[in-house]
Amino acid sequence: MAKWSLVAVGVLAVVGVLFGGLVYGMEGDLTLKVSCSGAHTSPGGYGAAGGYPFDLGGEAKASGAVLAKGGEKALQAIFGSLTDKKNGNAKVTKVSGDLKIKGGKVSGNVKIEWSVQSNPMFVQGDLDGTASGEGNITSISFKGTNVKAGGLWNWGGGNATLGGSGSFSVSSK
Repeated sequence: MAKWSLVAVGVLAVVGVLFGGLVYGMEGDLTLKVSCSGAHTSPGGYGAAGGYPFDLGGEAKASGAVLAKGGEKALQAIFGSLTDKKNGNAKVTKVSGDLKIKGGKVSGNVKIEWSVQSNPMFVQGDLDGTASGEGNITSISFKGTNVKAGGLWNWGGGNATLGGSGSFSVSSK
């Protein structure tokens, strides 16, 4: 009799661990598809036709709890690990701004910075989208509005201020 009680307790423990792992997985990271591309342009139209392209798109993981809190930390979780595929996989060096989620609406702004050949680049814009979940975001989707790109390029005789345009969007898978 005691042997069966021990087996039953063992089975319940295994089921509890498995169920707990499933629940934890549901509250864990969201996989996010990030699209972020555009082109920097030089003043006076000099340089490459169509500008100098960038592509920071990729996949990111972010905790639903971190996203729910919003702010700069949430933006860093989304954009901080990305690289510029058009420029030697230059890593994002700084993410600033404010992600706000209230009543299922995503708003705020972001500025993403990186360097290409030691020249600082950025893309920035406002956020507009939706999110689901209270205290723990279970899905999110937003795009950039009023998106601008810019930076500085040292041509050897001084810095040229770059302008440009771009777009970005984020959606959970």
